[in-house]
Amino acid sequence: ISVLRRLLKDKDKNVRLAAVKVILNAVPFDRETADTLFELLKDADLTSRIAASAYIETYALALSPYPEFASSLLRSLKEKDDIIRVNMIKALRFAGWKARGAVPELLVLLKDNSPEIRGETALTLGKTGGDDKKIAGGLAGALKDKEMSVRLKTLEGLSFFAADGKTAAKDLVPVLSKMLKDPDKNTREKAAAVLKKIKASEEKPPAEKKPKKPGKKTK
Repeated sequence: ISVLRRLLKDKDKNVRLAAVKVILNAVPFDRETADTLFELLKDADLTSRIAASAYIETYALALSPYPEFASSLLRSLKEKDDIIRVNMIKALRFAGWKARGAVPELLVLLKDNSPEIRGETALTLGKTGGDDKKIAGGLAGALKDKEMSVRLKTLEGLSFFAADGKTAAKDLVPVLSKMLKDPDKNTREKAAAVLKKIKASEEKPPAEKKPKKPGKKTK
């Protein structure tokens, strides 16, 4: 294994890619394996970075506990290559609260030229974003995207956003209500489902506060 790790620094990109593939297939997922992928994501060769992003997206759940996970993804969101950015956007869904640091960059990506990036970004924001009016505003804009694929991905993300009982989800009711008249049946059904979740979260009774235990009487 130590020989394989040395090959990751080989001048030939094909050797580096072959080495990382063998490592992923032969070695239990550990800290060194994670570091291997994070380092490959900074490789000078674009093909190597694309491969690294694909591996990271595939193994995102196993990588998510490592401190470098969210920061590595955030850095790669600035890549010019769409494949890398899409893989990083998808992987961020496994970052949990750590993905909150990527929200400003993700909001910018909602206006990207690529419909795939806009759609995947909307889904990621819906799944990982906090109870933020800026996120709700960004998703409201994505619901009006000219591409149906983006609108459907946004509705998919909102199904998570609304289910979590976020108060900011209420801001989306007007635009979602308009979508109930959309010509596309799938869009109407998804919009209705999200509205139902928002209404259900509003009707939930507030959690009861546990009564405080009486303190000991002092003499």
